[in-house]
Amino acid sequence: MKRNVLLCAVILIAVISQVAAQGVAENPAENYWNESITMVVHAGAGGNLDVKVRLVAKYLEQIVGKPVIIENVAGGGGITAATQYLEEKPNTHKILVMSDAMFSIAPKFNRVVYTMDDYIPIIGLDVVRAALYANREKVKDFDDMKRLVASREVLIGDNGKASGSYLSQAAALTMMGGTYRSVTYASAPETLTSIFAGNIDFGWGAVNVGQQFVQNGSLTPVMVFSEEPFTFADGTVAPTAKSLGLDVIQENFIFFAIRKGSDPRVVEVIEEALSKVYANPQFVAETEKMSMFLAPTNAQQTKEKVEQIVTDYEQYFALIGD
Repeated sequence: MKRNVLLCAVILIAVISQVAAQGVAENPAENYWNESITMVVHAGAGGNLDVKVRLVAKYLEQIVGKPVIIENVAGGGGITAATQYLEEKPNTHKILVMSDAMFSIAPKFNRVVYTMDDYIPIIGLDVVRAALYANREKVKDFDDMKRLVASREVLIGDNGKASGSYLSQAAALTMMGGTYRSVTYASAPETLTSIFAGNIDFGWGAVNVGQQFVQNGSLTPVMVFSEEPFTFADGTVAPTAKSLGLDVIQENFIFFAIRKGSDPRVVEVIEEALSKVYANPQFVAETEKMSMFLAPTNAQQTKEKVEQIVTDYEQYFALIGD
């Protein structure tokens, strides 16, 4: 009798365990935060993007109660990170930080094996607003720029032809009827320093990177490649390229994504946690200090935004002939 009772107990425990295991398998979102999270950043440590993602990670840790690890996978304008991520399984605990450039620019210059359909957008992070800068002693406003461009070939600083920094400047100068030659730099700070040194005439840089150069009077932010003008800390207002008659908008859009096939409930719990980060007043205050422009788009809005950028950039590429 006792033996039969013991056998029944063992069977019951096995059944309960199996049902519990099936419940977990059927709802991976329920225990998603039981493991630490890794955010894969397609840029080197210490750069503009890396700093932003680490800020998100700091506040996300407070919400989920688990470490959030940053994995830097630089190379190919995001191609390396996007390609390596294809090895991840659905419901992975690795979240990929993506940008529109992986789809709008990178495929123009490299063979890529991925498409937008290989990922599920989770939520937008921010848009990088950038300006075209010039040495303030040579160029004080757009009229000065027009005179310089009309007089000779100008040198522009960028991150290479497979970059938004090149595309935006090239499109603007082509619309002005100017001729230009590109000089590639490893980073925006290096580009802006080269403008100040007189090595190049113009260059691209995010507004937060250019703040110190504008504030100390060394550089002029001739225009911004965004929908709205930008006011720097010293009160200098950079007009939009569009307001100057140049129909160029180039804002690098950053968003979080996960591998195709992931459970919608997993996507939902990640989006919910990141939304809580974005709603944190302390986080918002830190983003404002960094001139970071939050863009908390949902999955559908993210996909539509990337598709629109791809369409816009096609027009710019056709214009400049690259």
